[in-house]
Amino acid sequence: MNTPNTPNPAAGGTPQPSLMVPPRSFAGPIVLIIIGLVFLALNLGMIGRPTMFRLFADYWPLLIILWGVIKLFEYQRDRNAGFRPRGIGFGGFVLLFFLIMFGLAASGARHVNWNRVSDEIEIDDNVFTIFGERYDFTQNLEQELPANAQLKLNNDRGAITVNPSPDNKLRITVAKQIVAGSRSEAEDINRSMEPEITIVGNVVNVNVKSYRKGSRLNFDVQVPASVPVELLSLRGDLTVLQRQADVKAHASVGDIRLEEIKGNVDVHFRHGDLVAHRIDGDVAVEGRGGETDIADVTGAVELRGTYGGPLHFARIGKELRFKSTRTDLQFAKLDGELTVSNDEMTARQFAGPTRLRTRSYRIRFEEFSGDLGLENANGDVLVRPGRAPVGNITIDNGRGDVELVLPSGANFTLDARSRRGDINSSFDGLKVDSSGRDSSATGTIGSGGAKVNVNTDTGAIDIRKG
Repeated sequence: MNTPNTPNPAAGGTPQPSLMVPPRSFAGPIVLIIIGLVFLALNLGMIGRPTMFRLFADYWPLLIILWGVIKLFEYQRDRNAGFRPRGIGFGGFVLLFFLIMFGLAASGARHVNWNRVSDEIEIDDNVFTIFGERYDFTQNLEQELPANAQLKLNNDRGAITVNPSPDNKLRITVAKQIVAGSRSEAEDINRSMEPEITIVGNVVNVNVKSYRKGSRLNFDVQVPASVPVELLSLRGDLTVLQRQADVKAHASVGDIRLEEIKGNVDVHFRHGDLVAHRIDGDVAVEGRGGETDIADVTGAVELRGTYGGPLHFARIGKELRFKSTRTDLQFAKLDGELTVSNDEMTARQFAGPTRLRTRSYRIRFEEFSGDLGLENANGDVLVRPGRAPVGNITIDNGRGDVELVLPSGANFTLDARSRRGDINSSFDGLKVDSSGRDSSATGTIGSGGAKVNVNTDTGAIDIRKG
């Protein structure tokens, strides 16, 4: 008697595949073993993470090919044994799906220009060392300078620090950080990234031949203090110390620090913080920055652009001008300090004429002289001039209280109005009318002289003696 799983030749039947369950597939376990061995080698230090990532990004399709070869072998084996061939199954499908997704992502990331990506957004360059090992190299350069030399240095990625040299030579130490798959590859990249010094007339140019993904060059420069310098870095900090000549600094992403400069300073930057201290000359800044600190400047200071961090100015010898999409501010001179944060502006010890047009700030101006014109769209305002005589004062506040503190011996003519708020005064001789919805205060104190006009749409006005 024949079993149900055995063909019956006597009956003339055609042999059918067995209904017995075939052996389990070993394709998935083999792939998992290979992945496990790779991670074991990683944990034991036999292979680095960058190398592992690079190998997986390039050769992950071999795992699918291996899987297919194993499944083809199993298919033929099952047919020869009379078993019904098994498909890849749900578990195999899930494993294959994630393998393809991770493989495509790794291959795409391997060929992305991460230098350009990191230029657009603030990402630490160390993140990209997953694409290779980091190797360090050092190179020294030296160059005699022509008469009346000027230095121009371009560095796409990396910091630049400039200090005075003791003689008439240009000395440069370049610290290179190169990301590569092997030492030999890093050495090839190092040779291709050698800085070049060219001289055209009296201009000394320092440039790098080419840059490789994930690499960085940090320049430590020594050049005579009398040589003007112009620095350009797409991504890297710029530092210039103790220079007796003009300085130009351009940085797309990076902090800028300038100290003890006897010359004019010109700064352009897109993202980063700025420190400029002890500048014997004018300072011009333009761009989009973060924290900004400018102090002890004998000349004029002009700041244009958009700045997200707090701004600090101190001891500016000539005109101070700050212009952004939100604020237009001008002082004739700043002997004290000016601080600007996200919602507050505070200044003391400055000279006019002073002009401010802004919005949404709490403003506090104290101990100043000269004329003042102030327009604020939203926020409380406190104005306290220094000793008499006071200059002409005009305050227009869209919404918020106004506090005006004037010296007791000041001579002025007042016209103050609030559309929806009270007016209070400690000066005798002022006529205050707060009987209706609108309030007003007018009058002359002393011999008149300065004209003081205060207006606010919504808020109280307090005029008192200092």
